[in-house]
Amino acid sequence: MQSDKLLETNTQFQRHILNSTLDFRIACEQYGINLRAAKSGVCFCPFHYNRNTPSAKVYEDSLYCFSENRSFRVSSLFDYGLVSDTIQNAFNNIWCLLSNDAKDELIKSFNDNENNSAQWMIRKELAPLNDYRRGIIDYSTYCKRLLSCLSEISRQ
Repeated sequence: MQSDKLLETNTQFQRHILNSTLDFRIACEQYGINLRAAKSGVCFCPFHYNRNTPSAKVYEDSLYCFSENRSFRVSSLFDYGLVSDTIQNAFNNIWCLLSNDAKDELIKSFNDNENNSAQWMIRKELAPLNDYRRGIIDYSTYCKRLLSCLSEISRQ
């Protein structure tokens, strides 16, 4: 399919494939990142300095850091420079191993995700404004949340 070739050069699509097909803990192990995770999944966050107290929990598809109050996906390992590989190279290594049926399913889920992602982002942007209007949060908190939303959008 011609559209497959276009998608294969789309960075967002490549990130989607990495995040959809790789287990976070296994990806860390493959790239030599020791999470020092307990059986419960509680671990040290590789995205910031913390040696004394585990501040994160690893899940199959992500890691949630309690200190930073945010989730990280497999693609975040590349974004933060924790691995020397590139997203493009990791994507190519995975893509060539997938069956055509698996590729079709991932393309469909990417297209569905893209449509839902835009709607979710709009709702997320408006949430702090609505909380501020209702008097739930003060102006300072509103500004912090809005900046956080804008920062998240710029990363995508």
